Formats: sequence, C-alpha cells, structure tokens
Amino acid sequence: MKETVYFGTYTRRTSQGIYKADFDTETGQLSNLELFAAEPSPTYLAFDQHQHLYTVGSQDDKGGIAAYQTDGTVLNHVVEEGAPHCYVAVDEKRDLVYAANYHKGQVLVYKRQEDGSLLLSDMDQHSGQGPHENQASPHVHYTDLTPDHYLVTCDLGTDQVITYDLDQEGKLSKLYTYHSKPGAGSRHIIFHNHYKIAYLICELNST
Repeated sequence: MKETVYFGTYTRRTSQGIYKADFDTETGQLSNLELFAAEPSPTYLAFDQHQHLYTVGSQDDKGGIAAYQTDGTVLNHVVEEGAPHCYVAVDEKRDLVYAANYHKGQVLVYKRQEDGSLLLSDMDQHSGQGPHENQASPHVHYTDLTPDHYLVTCDLGTDQVITYDLDQEGKLSKLYTYHSKPGAGSRHIIFHNHYKIAYLICELNST
C-alpha cells in the first residue's frame, strides 16, 4: 500500500519549500520525491479533514501562516512584519487554526473559511522572561488542543504553560497558568490517552 508523505523544510540552502513523496507501507521505501509548493522555510505542517494544508509561511519578507489545497495551489497567506510562526494546529470542531510564534511570543487564532483560506481572529501577546540566557523574552513554542478542547500553549521563554478557552469565532479567554521550574524552558506537552496526565517536555534543562 502506498501513501503520500509531506515534508516541511528549511530553505536556507538548496531546499525550495514543501515536498511530497510516495511511501510504501510494506517495504518502508520512499519514491517519487517532488516539490509540492515553493514556500520559504515551511518547517511545520498540518492538514485538516478537507485536505487543506496549513504551514508556517512567509510572503514579501513578512512572516505568518499559509494555506494550500492538496494540488499545491495556494489559498492565501496571512502575514505581518517579523518572523514566521513555528507551530500550526487545526481545530475541526470550531473551524479554527492555531499558531505559535516563537520570536514574537504570540499565540494566534485563525478562522477557517469555506474554501479553506484563513482570517486572523485573535492574538495573545505573552510577556515576561526567565533566568536562562535564552529567555530574555517570551518564546511561544507550542499551541494545540487539550483532550477537552481547551487551547494550551507552552512558552519556552517564560517557563509557562497557559490554558485558554475559546468561543466559536476564536476569541481567546485566558484560564490558567502553570509555572514550570525557572529556566526549564517549556517546549511541548502531550496528554495520556486514558488518564488525566500531561507530559511536559522542557528544552533548556532537558526534562
């Protein structure tokens, strides 16, 4: 059986953007590697149930998010001055797409339109810093859903895990803030499939 695999890349040297290839699930072999879409450093990808592809993106030296159809046609970019995002996630229930911006310390929410394109709905600007030399400012590294459909974010720059509620239009309401050990660098969180347990990965102290 063959499946299509997509690859996000850095485009600092020879790479040109998003690539795709055929993956043979029986042999483990990849074949027919080709460029799917030319996009500057599309390092994180997420599909929705309608096979729209969302990626961190750039346009005219501005950073943000990009939306594509599965044939490689670009639906739109939503960008502003500064670096692109580092993480993208899809909320099928609310027709929303979430993004984390590491360099700006921002959590962003986009409303998915009928054609799969995106409109910015809301943004929360984090503040603060940590004791590590890499924590001079907020660095939101992750933003995705909890099992009960709240939005949770990890801020590597402030050692915080922040949980939000959202309405159907994607407006954020901050609920809780968890503080990890100072200097830990909260980067990623995952939830147990059966128990009420969350596993937090911290980059700076390797825990």
